[in-house]
Amino acid sequence: MVYNNNNLNNIDNRYITRFKDDVVNHPYIMIFLLLMCIIVIVYVLYKYAISNQTLQGYTYYANDILKLDPLFTETTDNPDACIAICKNYTNCDGITYDSNTGTCIGQQNGRLRTDDDNYSAWVKSSSVSINKLKNTGNVYSVTNTDPLINNLKSTKYVMFHPKDLPYPPFQDSYSYHFVITIEDWYTNYSYWRHIFHKGTPIDKSVNNKNKPVEYTNWEEIENDIPEQTIGCWLSPYQNNLRIAVTTLSKIPKMRTYEHANIEKCKCDNVNVSDILNNNKNKQTKQVGDNFHCSNCWITDQENDVEHTEDKSLDLKDFKSIDYIDVQDIQTNIPMEIDISIKGSIIEVYVNGLFRISKILNGSATWNNGSLYVHNPKTYKGSLNDLKIISGAMTGEHVKELYKAYFK
Repeated sequence: MVYNNNNLNNIDNRYITRFKDDVVNHPYIMIFLLLMCIIVIVYVLYKYAISNQTLQGYTYYANDILKLDPLFTETTDNPDACIAICKNYTNCDGITYDSNTGTCIGQQNGRLRTDDDNYSAWVKSSSVSINKLKNTGNVYSVTNTDPLINNLKSTKYVMFHPKDLPYPPFQDSYSYHFVITIEDWYTNYSYWRHIFHKGTPIDKSVNNKNKPVEYTNWEEIENDIPEQTIGCWLSPYQNNLRIAVTTLSKIPKMRTYEHANIEKCKCDNVNVSDILNNNKNKQTKQVGDNFHCSNCWITDQENDVEHTEDKSLDLKDFKSIDYIDVQDIQTNIPMEIDISIKGSIIEVYVNGLFRISKILNGSATWNNGSLYVHNPKTYKGSLNDLKIISGAMTGEHVKELYKAYFK
């Protein structure tokens, strides 16, 4: 049989008509096709959603929290932008995002750990299941890394270069742990006695010997050693431990006028009756029987009729040293000290127990300086188990360290 184009078209039309009739006569086929479309759409949306799913209250840092080596550190507007950066790195397994600062940290071979709610973590689905990471990563192990110092007598001065020290991914979040034994409180009495500090270099004197740190006044220390993240000192006259931290805050910039000699006020044309009617004009204030404009300024321009201040443009970074004092440090007994810093909060634990906390005058900073230990003048005793931890410890972490050292 020979088929022409008309015959083929007739056959195709018959099949199409029959298919339509089957669909109409059998609605289950239509329902099945509709369900399949819905399943495909839901699956695609689900895969897209979980690909950018973040875990609030978690961080994704290196397995060894003391040796963080992030792939990148960026500042982004939101977690999705941070995730997008990580996806561009073939070796990036996950991120940590700080919503307070916008800091984005990329990490390879990390672990999920519980943290504050301003942190969120994201892990590539190809790395390992999130549930498995949660189950194995909640324990913040701070005991498995060798300390920087063990049984260092105060007569020995040491220095650690920055490359040999941990570098916290969030520069306002870190901790210190050490055990100090003071044998004689009166050694170098009346001087601030240096235990250690990280930051400002200590000048070298002749013969390459470390220059003595001979301070009786704390203000001199702040001037000569402005970078301390952190600094630990014994007070001159009391058995107190001072922990110093360099902080960063914002202060208004002071405007200066080179030849300012004209006072201008914004309320020069205020109606006196308005002033007398119960201070309706809030630009004025009363001093005795006289009324004065409260919004006045000094200028060198005769026609300077308006004075405005944009505070967002008039702020500048200001660094200063703040400190917290831990009282009643005992002698001839090992005293475990744990210092946890996060943002503008510093907490101090003594022998595994919370002792004192403080809100700093700004946000804590981190510097790229070396760590100086036992620079004369110092105390008489020894320093043990000194660790720098890249993150803020909690009370549970402190107990873990205490039990590990005094077991």
